Amino acid sequence: MLLLFQLNNLSAKIVSDEVGRKVELPDNPQRIVSLAPSITETLFALGLEKRIAGVTDFCNFPEAAKLKPHVGGIINPNLERIIALKPDLLLVTTEANKAEILTQMKKFQIPVFATSPRSIEGVFQSILLLGEATNTREQAQKLVDQLQGRRQRVMDKVKELHRPRVLILYDLNPIVAGGRHTYPTDLIQSAGGTSITAELEQDWPRLNIEYVIKKDPEIIFVTEMPSALSGPTALSALSGWKLTSAVKHNKIYLLDDRVNHPSPRIIEALELLAARIHPDRFEK
Repeated sequence: MLLLFQLNNLSAKIVSDEVGRKVELPDNPQRIVSLAPSITETLFALGLEKRIAGVTDFCNFPEAAKLKPHVGGIINPNLERIIALKPDLLLVTTEANKAEILTQMKKFQIPVFATSPRSIEGVFQSILLLGEATNTREQAQKLVDQLQGRRQRVMDKVKELHRPRVLILYDLNPIVAGGRHTYPTDLIQSAGGTSITAELEQDWPRLNIEYVIKKDPEIIFVTEMPSALSGPTALSALSGWKLTSAVKHNKIYLLDDRVNHPSPRIIEALELLAARIHPDRFEK
């Protein structure tokens, strides 16, 4: 919901964010601080580079994001640095940022807008809402239309195909994957696979090796999260994992950050997954 009004002779608006809060924002914010890589990527995709006043230490795409002032980590950003940048809009995500940031920024009258993408459609919705928050509605709609078209082309190519069992592995110790209501499961399903964790209600369940062996993934994707970097090599050397079809047939693939961030690049991740799951249907 969007409501425009005048505040101290400045154009302002009230927008509902993705946690159900009605947030008072400047109509055309000029100093935006992003506390998540996915949000930073979205801002750049919307053409807002010049209005980005600060990002986290982990915002590394595109290259220009690395040159922006840093405000520390995602979970524990440096509040003093944020305040010193004098933002007129702080963007956060429930996926990574602590809820306390909302109350902390309220003390300094810094408006905070929260996103909460949990699926591919959720990413599209977040883009549109960020378009509302930053007064880039047309750019946001155009971007979403393009991304939806690319997703649909992938889904059309795989809709009649056999769906192999797939696992996207985010950590090895403990074993972590995305549950039913997360974008990794949505990615697998949209790319023509069957997620072995689609029945699990937890967002990021910790699995035991017995569960993995029972579900027997035919394809395993290992992310570039720091603790999983040795995944492809390590899996083939671990006794339990050796029993899975993916290890037996050497169908273990490394994925980069595109699968970690619910940003516009999630469609690139989808296209990469589909090409690995169904290589005969996609050009290399």
